[in-house]
Amino acid sequence: MESSRQTAFSALMRVEKDSSYSNITLDSVLSKSNLSQRDKNFVSGIFYGVIEKRLFLDYNISVYSDRPLNELDVKIAVILRMGLYQIFFMDKV
Repeated sequence: MESSRQTAFSALMRVEKDSSYSNITLDSVLSKSNLSQRDKNFVSGIFYGVIEKRLFLDYNISVYSDRPLNELDVKIAVILRMGLYQIFFMDKV
């Protein structure tokens, strides 16, 4: 069973790699999951938050990373965005 963070990661990776529409991707991923409604809300919060705050998150990654963002593996960049989003914007995490 996939956790809520893994589900958010999967959805964000699909948007990153396939340049797919965010709302369609998230609906598809959530409909295939066995998550509770509370967890689905959490996934949606992370997913749309990372997309909305991407410039802010990427700027902060570039400030603290010794490697340029475009040289990071896409999986690592998505994980860093998710982590920073939770630290900066989700007060109950």
